[in-house]
Amino acid sequence: MNRQIADIGIAPNTTQIKKGLEHSYKIMQMIEAFKNGPNESRLFINSLHSRHRGILYFMADIKKDRHSLKFEQLTERERLAVIEAMRDLRELAATLPKRLCSSDSLIKDNV
Repeated sequence: MNRQIADIGIAPNTTQIKKGLEHSYKIMQMIEAFKNGPNESRLFINSLHSRHRGILYFMADIKKDRHSLKFEQLTERERLAVIEAMRDLRELAATLPKRLCSSDSLIKDNV
């Protein structure tokens, strides 16, 4: 059954139709940009120093012999695990104390 908006008793006026078409066009542009645009996560991970990439890969349970691989060389399961590890790190980083200094490593008896 091919129903029209007017079939349910709502007839949009010309201004609403124009706005709807504008929104649809913007959405189509956003989808196209997403499909063809750069993958920010991939660019970020590939730009990391090997030590930091190793931390992410370790958190994602990727074997050490694969830590030298670029993001796109990982399996899909591994890439998903890396993204999840990044989410976990972001969540953790938001809870870290604002002030961190070397003297914090000293243990005082009056705790």
